[in-house]
Amino acid sequence: MAEPNTSPAFILYVWPGQWDLPSVDPLCLAAVLYLQLALPGEFSISECNNPDISPSGQLPFLLHNEVTITSFSAIIKYISGLTTSSRHDLDASLSSTERAQKIAWISHVDSHFGNLLVGERIYASNWERVIHPALVSMYGVPQRYYVPGRIRASYKPRLESAGLWSLPPPEPAKKQLSKQSANETRKEAKETFTQAFEKEKDKAKEVLGIYARLLEGKQFVYQGRPTTLDLLLAAHTLLLVAPPLPDTLIKELVIEWYDTLADHAKCIQDLAFGKDQPKFPIQSSRGSLWDLIPSRNAFKAAQAKGLERTPEDVEYEKFTWGFIGLALGSVVAYFAILGSPIRIVRIVQEGEEEEEEEEEDLDDEAE
Repeated sequence: MAEPNTSPAFILYVWPGQWDLPSVDPLCLAAVLYLQLALPGEFSISECNNPDISPSGQLPFLLHNEVTITSFSAIIKYISGLTTSSRHDLDASLSSTERAQKIAWISHVDSHFGNLLVGERIYASNWERVIHPALVSMYGVPQRYYVPGRIRASYKPRLESAGLWSLPPPEPAKKQLSKQSANETRKEAKETFTQAFEKEKDKAKEVLGIYARLLEGKQFVYQGRPTTLDLLLAAHTLLLVAPPLPDTLIKELVIEWYDTLADHAKCIQDLAFGKDQPKFPIQSSRGSLWDLIPSRNAFKAAQAKGLERTPEDVEYEKFTWGFIGLALGSVVAYFAILGSPIRIVRIVQEGEEEEEEEEEDLDDEAE
């Protein structure tokens, strides 16, 4: 996207984008949608694959001059509180009752629709063919070899509590090579898969049906303009239908059975990213070996905002370079030891020593 002449005052840090969407994370995508509608042309995006640089340890977070705002809800509250323009608050027209309902619905979408989205992503074929390669492309070496697996493992507690985590069939007590045993194992695996499949399908119908009824007969949830709830709902829907997943069960449900959700998401996408909307600059970055060096959130945030370093920052930078020197010295010492000649010492037992002495005496007598 084209860079503006002046640097935007707002910098939004989000998980990187994929599938023609600005981010792979629903909360990050919803934050981008909100800023694009509330602050068009006034913000930029910094793609980030390391949540540790955020003061809260989570993405998204927003930098505005010397202010750091963490979490999706805090970002919305901060932007809506700006007094420079009334368009900053997308929920300004809501009544007190509608605002209370909106908060409850946002929590519901984040929990239930979020569980459905995560469950669809970690499904075996979807993960192996689409999601895992997408995550790998966000990282450099060596993070790409272990971070995606950690991300997938982090979803387990959430999905287990929602009843959407399907475990593989238990291993037989004794492995047998008989044809009957192999057939029984395949049958058990098929039954387990079928049960998980039906459970996921029923759960998806239940969740999607709730939101379809919420939008029934309306373009947006409240009145005639999109609100924060519309953006979060659209973000989840877009991330469900946009990726080219090999397993299309949930995607087909959205498009064919609950097309109200698909139309709503497309409408929000066109409003935010249409031809008439200004483009926002995107700064991309990938992890590398340097990310293994200890980092401090405040130091990185100060660098991002262009602030002068404090004495503590200078001291911390010295410590970092000291760590680098120690690490390099250790590597050099390791290879120096590894490259030194190896001596093989033979330990002689007492019996062998006596035999050797006798042989030496016989040799002397013979001489």
